[in-house]
Amino acid sequence: MKPKAIFCWSGGKDSSYALHQVLSEASFEIIFLLTTINRHFKRVSMHGVREELLDLQTQSIGLPLVKVYVANGTNEEYESEMAQAFLMAKSQGVETVIFGDIFLEDLKDYREKQLAILGMKAYFPLWKKDTKHLVQDFIRLGFKSITCCVSDQFLDERFVGRLVDAEFVEDLPQSIDPCGENGEYHSFCFDGPIFKFPIQFTIGEKVHRPPGFWFIDLLALSELNTQTFSITDQLGRTIKLPNHPPQRIVSLVPSLTELLYDLGLDQEVVGITKFCIHPTEWFKTKSRVGGTKQVNFESIAELQPDLIIANKEENQQQQVEALMQDYPVWISDIATLAQALEMIQSVGKLVGRERQANEMVHEIQDLFNVLWSDFSPSFIPGGVPISKLKSAIYLIWNDPLMAAGKGTFIDDMLQYAGFSNVLQSNGGRYPLLTIEEIRQLQPEYLLLSSEPFPFAAKHVDYFKVELPTTKILLVDGEYFSWYGSRLKEAAGYFRKLRQ
Repeated sequence: MKPKAIFCWSGGKDSSYALHQVLSEASFEIIFLLTTINRHFKRVSMHGVREELLDLQTQSIGLPLVKVYVANGTNEEYESEMAQAFLMAKSQGVETVIFGDIFLEDLKDYREKQLAILGMKAYFPLWKKDTKHLVQDFIRLGFKSITCCVSDQFLDERFVGRLVDAEFVEDLPQSIDPCGENGEYHSFCFDGPIFKFPIQFTIGEKVHRPPGFWFIDLLALSELNTQTFSITDQLGRTIKLPNHPPQRIVSLVPSLTELLYDLGLDQEVVGITKFCIHPTEWFKTKSRVGGTKQVNFESIAELQPDLIIANKEENQQQQVEALMQDYPVWISDIATLAQALEMIQSVGKLVGRERQANEMVHEIQDLFNVLWSDFSPSFIPGGVPISKLKSAIYLIWNDPLMAAGKGTFIDDMLQYAGFSNVLQSNGGRYPLLTIEEIRQLQPEYLLLSSEPFPFAAKHVDYFKVELPTTKILLVDGEYFSWYGSRLKEAAGYFRKLRQ
């Protein structure tokens, strides 16, 4: 079991980078984020960022937030209020408090001494790291932040309200620490790997306040909460979401349930089907809403979803249409790899994970491009390298025998796995076959899928007798028919299958 910790959160770039490090290390269970706020002005201490922007940040991160309100700003008040928050955390089994400090020894000593009094300890994931390398890595990872406060002892007003990017770092005087660790500037982080969706804001008034700080007022855009989000699904229907990103999602499609998990969702997914076996932890803990072909309307009603994700082929049309009367339903329709990649990007936008979805699509594209390169020089753009493909029939059911025909996603995947589907387009998407018809087609390979029918070794033995000139293979059906994030593993599986 991981030790429990809380994270002192300022909302700036160092806090964001430190939290990213801790989450990547996965060595702590973060119970909540802790932030001090000026009670009168409702702004984050020192940074001057509005409380509503802080709320949007933590909503996007997906961790609870505990706010410590201070009124007069004295050190005595700060220590008293923080001690109460620390003790509350300690009562929940927390022993460690995490900070984003980098090299200020006196501040580190102060934090450690205050925590030691309470029988707790501090952890500094960025301690003594090169600050120039830190800010460069922060930018490289895709974090986006804007300076919200600068000290006029170090920088003039031109540096407030600027994006923290490579140009900003280059423009800093040589005497200024690249991370502003000496108090030269503070920032507000609004996008990056730890965020599920970017924080939307507009820039307001620039003001100078004694004893010597320039502030830029950042105003939260209300469109996340007040404007209806619209998106088109793969049937060409326009879906409108009153709340975006959605917070109560029901997935009726196993491969898309796994996709939602790999995009970083967790609590947002409230219901899945009994066939959504990946990831295992969701299969064990998430509420079930029936099967893909027979959903339980009462179970769905109890979950009060603000989005349902379905598929044209895997779900029953009448049931999906009935759900449309009460809930926003986004429907996928996929027959090719290209459509699968387009779907991943659309789902990313739909659930507020656009950046993660785009990264996933690029990764899958690269893997499948390498897979195609194995066919060179036979590969013809827009076509298939027929000379290197082995003829095959792909069975998905045993009694009666049913195969994947032309125009299916499985048919498209067969080519990447090194096979050419011998079934003709006039036979339908999932034609029924007899053993005699398979014999007449003379496929080089007969592929027996692990799903939806669980073909096993005994079936291999049967077909070897019936089709002595055909090679019989048991194959993992998830790699041929799951069109979500499992595609990241499919390319490697297909490569091994060819061998």
